[in-house]
Amino acid sequence: MVTLIIHLAVYPYLPVTVPYHWDINGHVDRTGHKSIELIIAIIPFLLYLLMSYKPKFDPKKEAYRKHKKAYSIFVFVTILFFSCLSFVVLLISMGYSIPIVPIFGGILGGLTIVLGNYMRQIRQNYFFGIKTP
Repeated sequence: MVTLIIHLAVYPYLPVTVPYHWDINGHVDRTGHKSIELIIAIIPFLLYLLMSYKPKFDPKKEAYRKHKKAYSIFVFVTILFFSCLSFVVLLISMGYSIPIVPIFGGILGGLTIVLGNYMRQIRQNYFFGIKTP
């Protein structure tokens, strides 16, 4: 929700056309109307809602009690990942010169390291982890 509030606060100051996709070399290859910033900003909040309610619908609900810590860390790190990306896109849209490739690589690498350390704690369930039935 914080990402959306910050994006809404700077929305009037954004140019009409903003970048939202880069190629492997860090060159902008897609731009769109500045309203795309609001869509990018709401993704972390929507993911939070989805991840909060998903365990309630899993037939193996008891597994989430067993791996509660790992799931909580997964939710936090995933929301943090998408929030950081939305802020980087916002700053680039505002005209700051930020190298997207190393930033994205660093954020994605951090995400992979943290999640990799907790994946072995995940119990079998229908929606989360590698041990899906």
